[in-house]
Amino acid sequence: MEGKKDEVLAAKARSRAEKGNTSAVANTNTVKRDQAGRAYILDAETGEAILLAESPTPMSVASTDSALSAHANDPFSGHPTWTNLNFCDVDNDDYNALVTLLDVETHETSVNWCENGKEEIESEALTAEPLNLSSRARVSPDSGPFILDSGATIHISPDRTDFIELRKISPRIIRGVSGTSINAIGIGKIHLRIARGNTLILDPVLYVPQAAVHLISVRALASSQNLATHFNETGCWITKPCGTTLASGTLVGSKLYTLNLSSSLAEHALISTCIPDIETWHRRLGHLNARSIVEMSDGNMARGMHIDLSSEPAKCQHCILGKQTRNPVPKLCEGVKASGLLDCMYIDLTGPHVKSANGNSYMMNLIDDNSSMIWTLPIPLKSSAVKALKDWVSTVERETGKTVGIFRVDNGKLKSIEYAEFCLSRGIKMQWTSPHTSSHNGRVERVHRTLFNSA
Repeated sequence: MEGKKDEVLAAKARSRAEKGNTSAVANTNTVKRDQAGRAYILDAETGEAILLAESPTPMSVASTDSALSAHANDPFSGHPTWTNLNFCDVDNDDYNALVTLLDVETHETSVNWCENGKEEIESEALTAEPLNLSSRARVSPDSGPFILDSGATIHISPDRTDFIELRKISPRIIRGVSGTSINAIGIGKIHLRIARGNTLILDPVLYVPQAAVHLISVRALASSQNLATHFNETGCWITKPCGTTLASGTLVGSKLYTLNLSSSLAEHALISTCIPDIETWHRRLGHLNARSIVEMSDGNMARGMHIDLSSEPAKCQHCILGKQTRNPVPKLCEGVKASGLLDCMYIDLTGPHVKSANGNSYMMNLIDDNSSMIWTLPIPLKSSAVKALKDWVSTVERETGKTVGIFRVDNGKLKSIEYAEFCLSRGIKMQWTSPHTSSHNGRVERVHRTLFNSA
């Protein structure tokens, strides 16, 4: 009987335990609603919230007012009652366009609004209207700390005097950490004056009078102005796309990075060093050969002379050109001498000289290879050489009954379209000397010397 009694007591205990669990599950499975009106239940085992799918039911005006009054005691939960003040006929086009550009539905921050919010708000702060033009100014260093927030999706300011432009919007929820939230009632632009007279333009900025801190969104800086924000264990700094530092900040506490507004940026210079290779030392040492450069480094002939030998030095084109030589031009004329009169003519120009009485400053000398006959044609300008040559060809061909066969000229002189067309029309072959080698036209060059010595 005693064993039977123990079994009965154990069965009753299990029954009471099952009833307790059932009631607990029933309590946890009670349908609840969050601030947005969504239905959810709590899981009994994990304690997580499970959203329930349901058809949306429009809330009546009475239910909306009751919900706002229910949250009146908690200023950081949902829409508080003060957001109903003077916000009729609000134009939200700017805010809706902003949400579309940022591709976000609800703005978020990394701030606990219960710790960084104001419980009491002055009535003047609830008016999100532009200030007078005379009172608009850039934000001074005394306006309060500006915190760089990598988790914020938009800039936030609680001070209406910070804004250079401000337009009111209907209340918008900005969520923070630990389930806290806060409301924005305006949107505008701020010109933030930082060190060395630079100005950082924050656009757009939400006006949140309930906040107690200024927030600068790292994401908004990168997307709107292409500014990069860097962090380390002691501070932060903002740089332009070219690498120039625009502003700097310090770490306050253990998590917050505050932008410096009053202190100027410290003078500094960035130095980048690398080990020069043989090609660099070759240019620095006046194109010294590679072997001597390596010997100087190995023998410690110069202090601090380090060489990167990981790559083979390239061939120096300047050294190749500088060490080139050319064979001397023979003093005797090579080849077959012209067999007929006017078969080969050497031509060269010289000048400018002292202007003659007739206004001529140049001379064009011609010498026949067969007879060594010399002609000197004075001309006023180099551009007149082709015309004088045409007249000379017509004269000598009529006098001798012969035709000119070859004109040999320095490469560059008489080289023009007019000269080429004239030679082609008369069937005259053109020959040019090598560039910068007037010695190839040595016969007429000697004529110059002969004429100058005779003068």
